[in-house]
Amino acid sequence: KNLIEKDEIPILNTNIANIKQKLRWCMENRDELKKIGDQSYNFVKKHHSLEYIGSLFDKINKDLGV
Repeated sequence: KNLIEKDEIPILNTNIANIKQKLRWCMENRDELKKIGDQSYNFVKKHHSLEYIGSLFDKINKDLGV
């Protein structure tokens, strides 16, 4: 329901077939990895804070008439 914007989730997409290349990329792109880490922190802060989760449940309760 449009809770998360497109490309908002900061994730390194990898699998067993390319893990070695992805780890090498991480070692060679530490500045980019730092940016992803900062984005991860901001994502968690935005979408998992007590205020945010509380606002979701508040809306659900209001929609249910509770």
